[in-house]
Amino acid sequence: MRYGSARPRPAQKRPARRPGYRTAYWFLLPNGLGFLVFTLVPVLAALGLSFTHWDAIESWQGIRWGGVNNYVEILGFHRGP
Repeated sequence: MRYGSARPRPAQKRPARRPGYRTAYWFLLPNGLGFLVFTLVPVLAALGLSFTHWDAIESWQGIRWGGVNNYVEILGFHRGP
């Protein structure tokens, strides 16, 4: 056997997808939608509301943008008395 004269390997075929994958995705879809609706959306809404000044007793028209000031007050980085 000489060095450098090895035969190239034949190209390997990709295995065909099994037909059960599509069915599995359909069974997982309600779980994914439930996660989005009941977990991700409320977390993002709470994050957005955390940057506002709002009493929750007033109507939605009472919301004012507060920005990062809410976090500055909570963490104690404010200056002054």
